[in-house]
Amino acid sequence: SILLSSVADIFMPSYICEYDIDTVYCNLNGIRPSSVYNSLKTRLSRRGWYRSQLSVWRKDFTSRQIAEEDLEEIANEIECRFDYGNEGIFKRFHVQRYVQHTVIRESESI
Repeated sequence: SILLSSVADIFMPSYICEYDIDTVYCNLNGIRPSSVYNSLKTRLSRRGWYRSQLSVWRKDFTSRQIAEEDLEEIANEIECRFDYGNEGIFKRFHVQRYVQHTVIRESESI
């Protein structure tokens, strides 16, 4: 079973999406940041992403291409809806492969 999960991780890894909304930009342009966050939440969850932390979402067992396509479409939709096609609403919108960190031993003095 360990071998099978390792093989699955190689072929279908997990990806993390991290983002920051430019709230100053939103406020200057009459956009409610909470509306942007809610829209992101809806779009990400519809595509199989689940919330890992506040502005961090994860999608398991997918390809890099699918993860990137998902997020490119979502970014475009958000920019069109709230920003009229401009690219100022996001401070950052990143995707990266999720690597699970396993601690075997750790000193308590750290």
